[in-house]
Amino acid sequence: MKKRSTAAPGASVCIIYVADVACFVEVVLERGATDVFNVGTSRAVSIKELAAIVMRLAGLNGEPLYAPPRPGDIKHSAADVTKAKALGWEPRITIEEGLKGLWTTW
Repeated sequence: MKKRSTAAPGASVCIIYVADVACFVEVVLERGATDVFNVGTSRAVSIKELAAIVMRLAGLNGEPLYAPPRPGDIKHSAADVTKAKALGWEPRITIEEGLKGLWTTW
């Protein structure tokens, strides 16, 4: 069975590990912050790079197949975490580390 992505290989997304989000929530609660914040890594990862990481972790060779983008798909997304960092928070887990932890856990 062939797996397909619904995003173009050149599209990019901002992915964050859930433990980093939990740490951010702790910081907000400790500081009593009441603003609206973006939480992310501020590093956009291309769908092509994401597919390569997952395929490497899964021990797969070859090239991924991509489906055409759907109407309304966002081509590039990266969070501006300036306000979150001003609270003293920083994301700590890279996409590679997060996916490796997820892959070995499940």
